[in-house]
Amino acid sequence: MPGAKQCWECRKRRLVCDFERPACIKCRDRGVQCPGYDHKPLRWVAPGETRSKKRKAQQRSVGQSAVTRVSRVHFKDAGATHLIQAIDYYNRVISPDLLATNRRASDNPFFVPPAAAAYILPAIAEIVVSTALGHRILQSRQCSTSDRVALATKLQHHRGLAIRLMADVLATDGMRTSDEMLACVLVFLFAEIQQSISSCWRQHVDAAWTIINSRGGLGDLIHSHAQFRHLFRYFTIIDVFGATTSPPLDVGRAHRQLDVLPVLPTLYRDGLQTCVPCPPELLGHVILVNHFRAQLCGPAAEQKKNHLFAAAGETLQKICDFSVHQWVDDTVLPSLLMDDAEKAREHASLASSQTKARRWIWLALTSAFKSAIALYCISTVFDGRTYESGDNDTACNDLASCSDVRMFHVETLRTNLQTVASDERGQLRKFTIWLLVVLGVVTDPSDETCKRFITGELKWISGHVGISSPLIAIGVLEKIWQTSCTRADKKGVGWDGLFEKPYIFAL
Repeated sequence: MPGAKQCWECRKRRLVCDFERPACIKCRDRGVQCPGYDHKPLRWVAPGETRSKKRKAQQRSVGQSAVTRVSRVHFKDAGATHLIQAIDYYNRVISPDLLATNRRASDNPFFVPPAAAAYILPAIAEIVVSTALGHRILQSRQCSTSDRVALATKLQHHRGLAIRLMADVLATDGMRTSDEMLACVLVFLFAEIQQSISSCWRQHVDAAWTIINSRGGLGDLIHSHAQFRHLFRYFTIIDVFGATTSPPLDVGRAHRQLDVLPVLPTLYRDGLQTCVPCPPELLGHVILVNHFRAQLCGPAAEQKKNHLFAAAGETLQKICDFSVHQWVDDTVLPSLLMDDAEKAREHASLASSQTKARRWIWLALTSAFKSAIALYCISTVFDGRTYESGDNDTACNDLASCSDVRMFHVETLRTNLQTVASDERGQLRKFTIWLLVVLGVVTDPSDETCKRFITGELKWISGHVGISSPLIAIGVLEKIWQTSCTRADKKGVGWDGLFEKPYIFAL
């Protein structure tokens, strides 16, 4: 057939095609799904991976390792093809970064079996596709401008479809508080934060809380919907850590967080099943500080401030007393070593050099969380405020001592973040966004070395994890530095004056 094109499978394998429509017989006889003659079948590849032989040779010449390929799955429906490709990309590139343990495949609760594509809700399917597209845009440093524009156009298309499909679910009688609606809201919330397209994440959190409370509360759902537990875990992290880099919560939202404290051990467990590996005890203290902050900015704050000062002092003391070494040795290392039975046998002793190295980095990361949370408590409750001394105010030392504690934790936070950044494996380095933001807020704006370290780390995280929030954090911090609105420079400007709108820097 003069002028006719071979099917894409025959062209790839350099075979003579028989040009049968809609699918060639040669592909059928070989047991291969014929991709047809029109549009070339596409497969999303991991950043740095290429199908070009010339580029492969170039990559090998500079010592870059080849990326393991997975088999392609062809679907007749274009929408299903996009979904299965997005799931493939998500499982290989995104989901391992969602856990501090870097678990993969079925050991990772965020892993999506390809067979589940047929059962995923349409709205969630579009969210998964847009999430993969957004991640690829941020990680494809060598993409041309036209390629980025094409990817961004597809992202907006799939995001728009997701919003319309969610609206359809919401408009259906009996579906407004259903499992389907709750799953859609949670997954959409995570995607919006990953892409930082909209600043309305706080409204999405409120919507999810409305559904959760109408279903009996978070405590009931944790036990009755175990399959949602990893989603609830991330949802809680967003709500709690998002409050730290936002204007003060209203009292109602702060009380809502207090309700999480009783179920935190069940929900958050050891803290390693997230990309915010903060010890649960310290996470509980963040919730309490959020509550103190809301109370100090709420009604009758003047009458409550001395009582809040005492309660915050007790909380700060507990933060300072937290044993980093005990938590790492008793919780982190046993969990890491038990993930792989063979590794557990090989590295069962702390004498192992590899175990010692991992322990050292985990000690640095945990110490960084401890110092950052102590600084958040000091900056939001104690800095820039005056308190009357009373006979019963014995829970905390005077403000001069509090200032010394602050200086100690600023230096400790910086030193430990530098230690984490020096780790060759880089796994825990990805989980320091919030810690870097806290360091940026409390650092001296004239310290150019520290500022370069912070911005460099945030750029590295954005490129390697595929999220845009670190880049937004750089903009927020640069604004703080330019106006000299740090805790040490302007006593009249508190932490509450640094964030003009809600930000989330925990994912």
